[in-house]
Amino acid sequence: MLREGVDLEDGFARPLRAEIEHIDERRTILTMVIAEGRNRQVRRMIQTLGFKVTALTRIRLAFLTLDGVKRGGWRHLKKSELKCLQSLGEQA
Repeated sequence: MLREGVDLEDGFARPLRAEIEHIDERRTILTMVIAEGRNRQVRRMIQTLGFKVTALTRIRLAFLTLDGVKRGGWRHLKKSELKCLQSLGEQA
């Protein structure tokens, strides 16, 4: 149902990709790729289907990933990454 898309109060939303990674009696782990990031969009999409999101981790934003960053950590962006992010903002 999620792959078909859902109606949210601010419009229709459908993930580019949605895959179940793990299921057991207590939880389901889902990987989802979305093209836009409306406010709390992933949580609202899941809740629309009658499920509760207990944990949510963004693992990538555009070309930036969490690779090499410890939980709760951060890193400085490279100059090339900053330029690329700025060009993405100019396209919007």
